[in-house]
Amino acid sequence: MLLLTPLSELNILCSYNLRDSTWSAMRNTVIPLYQPARLARLIPVMQSYVDALVANIAGCPDQDCIPFCQLSLRMAIDIIGKTAFGVEFGLSKNSAADRCCGSETHGGEGDDDVREFLKEYKRSMEFIKMDLSSSLSTILGLFLPCAQTPCRRLLRRVPGTADCKMDENERRLCRRIDAIIAGRRRDRAARRRGGDGDGDGDAAARSAPLDFIAALLDAMENGGKDFALEDRHVRALAYEHLIAGTKTTAFTLSSVVYLVSCHPRVEEKLLRELDGFAPPRGRAPTADELQSRFPYLDQVIKEAMRFHLVSPLIARQTSERVEIGGYVLPKVR
Repeated sequence: MLLLTPLSELNILCSYNLRDSTWSAMRNTVIPLYQPARLARLIPVMQSYVDALVANIAGCPDQDCIPFCQLSLRMAIDIIGKTAFGVEFGLSKNSAADRCCGSETHGGEGDDDVREFLKEYKRSMEFIKMDLSSSLSTILGLFLPCAQTPCRRLLRRVPGTADCKMDENERRLCRRIDAIIAGRRRDRAARRRGGDGDGDGDAAARSAPLDFIAALLDAMENGGKDFALEDRHVRALAYEHLIAGTKTTAFTLSSVVYLVSCHPRVEEKLLRELDGFAPPRGRAPTADELQSRFPYLDQVIKEAMRFHLVSPLIARQTSERVEIGGYVLPKVR
């Protein structure tokens, strides 16, 4: 099996095309990072940004025209920033006027670096649009997929083309991610020295960040018999969270809100289920409660995703002939 990340350019920059046993070993290394127990520890972080989204909606001057898609996108970017990169982007903390008018003001840790990082992220999202406003290689790929990769490799060497600009932007963004990884590694070393000096390594471990880059760095240090993570893998995996987990989340949330608003009976039943959950002192639901107490909400979200598909792309290729469910998939040459 060949695994391709969502951005073809990222594959080139990170040398992140993995096949067969290497792909399996990589998968086995990363999968434990998504265990429910670990993700449950991130719920308070995510809840804080959900609360900010609710406050942003309530603070909009025009309650008849709330830019929910923009606000939910800011929330999603903030959550990915904190849970994947350990960085506070601060998009949910602007003034009410900025939040509701779509201002590009950015706050957070190291404002200048965050601002430039988010600008390059925004350009990356614009470059990967799958329509006729995208780059020539992307447009060609819509009609002749086999020609997309050679066309992109050629055009990214031609100054002024969208493919060349995409390549330059991806390189800048990858350098910024590399800088974040290097900074996180320095922070870990300083924390470890502090824990050793105090004689309380357990306390240092408990206060360690829970973000995805921190977990990947743990996996790198622990090593593995079958696969050794490298910085380029950490970069690609973290970037994949940013690209694949932001607009997709905002789109899904917006689809849910829109579809529910069009079906009063569904809205009534959904609100009845939500209002029936009354945790003590208004605390947020736990991971177990999210799994077991909201079956109708789960159905609504899945139905909204069926109505409005987030991404129709399957980025995998067969490296050998295989039969699945009676269907034969030939080897990709």
